[in-house]
Amino acid sequence: MCFPHERHHVMFAVAVDFDVLQEDEFVITFDLCESPLQWFKRVGAVAPEVLMHRPDNPRRCVEQSLAIGILADEAEQGTNMRHRLFRFGCREIRFLHGGEIVARRGSARGSLSRWKSPYGARMERTSSSPPRAYHRANVIDGPRWIGRDDGGAPEVARWHQRVCFADLADAVPPCTQSTACFIGYASDLGVRMNQGRAGAADGPHALRERMSNLPSITGLRLVDCGDIVASDSVLATQEALAWAVERIAKSGALPIILGGGHDQAFGHFLGLARALGHAPACLNFDAHADLRPIPASGPNSGTPFTQASEWCSANGEQFRYAIVGWQDCANTQLLTTRAKERGVLSVAASEVDRERVKQVTDSFSGLPIALSIDLDVFAAAYAPGVSAPTALGIVPDAAFTVMLRELFAPHGADIRGIEIAELCPALDVDGHTARLGAALLFTLLSAYAQSRSPA
Repeated sequence: MCFPHERHHVMFAVAVDFDVLQEDEFVITFDLCESPLQWFKRVGAVAPEVLMHRPDNPRRCVEQSLAIGILADEAEQGTNMRHRLFRFGCREIRFLHGGEIVARRGSARGSLSRWKSPYGARMERTSSSPPRAYHRANVIDGPRWIGRDDGGAPEVARWHQRVCFADLADAVPPCTQSTACFIGYASDLGVRMNQGRAGAADGPHALRERMSNLPSITGLRLVDCGDIVASDSVLATQEALAWAVERIAKSGALPIILGGGHDQAFGHFLGLARALGHAPACLNFDAHADLRPIPASGPNSGTPFTQASEWCSANGEQFRYAIVGWQDCANTQLLTTRAKERGVLSVAASEVDRERVKQVTDSFSGLPIALSIDLDVFAAAYAPGVSAPTALGIVPDAAFTVMLRELFAPHGADIRGIEIAELCPALDVDGHTARLGAALLFTLLSAYAQSRSPA
């Protein structure tokens, strides 16, 4: 049996001030880490366990608890009889150690709180009621969609004249035609927690402004479903996005997430997983792996695919992830190692072309795909207004545009959701990055509509 966080784990008891509740009861905090070497290099944990010990000899139990217990696959659980895993559930873990030792999931007392992975339950569902972080779109949001008016004829119509508004709190009827539903992720909470440049919360508004003047696409219905705004935590904000994405995807429409910090990628993934009943593959155009270990403070914009990996482990599914635009100068050795351990496919920025991207999508074997485009994948000359710019990113030229369109070609990828991430308007230069994001969406949605039109 494996913990939901990694394939193999090492358990450590942290010997600090124990809270003696009774003479025979101790509270000990255990941290789950990837390896002893990484434990000594960094004091960070994947998840906490608070252990309530009630043995015959509590002092001796505390001393023995300082030993390292290896918890791996079920067949290897007897390796260390001192800390043998007896049973694992969502709320408690039992160990056999002279007397009964019960571990309850939760934060330690005092200052020893650690990140808790919430992905133990299979296919957990969001509530049908809208989360507090959801702000619906309606006619008063019309000023967000303003552009040139050349008349009402279809051949001269623009997006701002074709977009309609929907409240996801209402019942979402099945879509009878190709429909793209926009949902903004108006949050840079994860970016700030990841020590990035703030301002991505304004990304959805800037993207709407730049998309307003785009020419209408034959056969495509455009719906603005509002925004997800920053909640009490990154995870709560991601859960709110997952609620929205799930409702959109179940209606048969294509969710389009306008970002916003890249922590949105996990909300995108989770919403599609709940709508589909299984995990989608993740195709991420990005200079960064976004596979950082989750710190004690919780998820951030550098951890969304770590969260997706944990979710897959918790639900017995394979984590399928590919990064296009990878840059060695933007990823530490730790991130490179974590990517290799998880079987992540990567295409370096210098090697991005149609053939390599097709090889990646073919490797997903027809699985539904959550497509993410972090705008920092592009060279800073083309995308200056991002949270973490890169000097040597890819170039959004004609060849790149053709490559994007081919994602929707016959026998191409099965794209079920699209997101644009990390647009930071306050740092943009003459709207270059926002225009790029809008142009990418126009390219993708044109190909989407064409792929679904009658031959």
